[in-house]
Amino acid sequence: AAVAVDIWLARFACGHHISRAAESRDVDNLHEPDEPTKKPNRIRGWRTQLETRSSRAMVLACIDPRFQELVTNYTTGRGLTGRYSQFTVAGAAIGVVAPRFENWHDTFWDNLDASVELHRITTVIAINHRDCGAAEIAYGAAAVADATCETRTHREALAEFRRQLAVRHPQLGVETGLMALDGTLEGIS
Repeated sequence: AAVAVDIWLARFACGHHISRAAESRDVDNLHEPDEPTKKPNRIRGWRTQLETRSSRAMVLACIDPRFQELVTNYTTGRGLTGRYSQFTVAGAAIGVVAPRFENWHDTFWDNLDASVELHRITTVIAINHRDCGAAEIAYGAAAVADATCETRTHREALAEFRRQLAVRHPQLGVETGLMALDGTLEGIS
């Protein structure tokens, strides 16, 4: 039973999928030292990573498919690969603070609480983006009618996000930005 929990924990926490064949292997030998000629035991390796790796940050980003690779490029450029938790929701910070998405708010904050406890994060990086459909849903077409309005809308949402974060987790640092369609990130403070 303990091995089954370890396998489930490794699958869940690391985002990796262990094949059914791997799960049905000789479970008595999963935690035994590997012979020098064999490859390292991947399940044990995942367990070790779970126990020893701490993340530096949580990245809050939008679900928009156009920005998945751009956010990954940004975090890679920051040296965060494998060192951050990620929460993805429509609108990023807008999804966390806009009244229109109130039902989502507790989900984010509960997830952040878990990331603080499990991964010992020290910073939250919130990345909103231009041409965001969730911003229009939340605040109306006039709020994103042109670049000036759009910037103001994101600036206000990110300010509210920083305010709420400071109340809930004053020990955490926060970085907020607005990403363009070309992947450049404008810091918003």
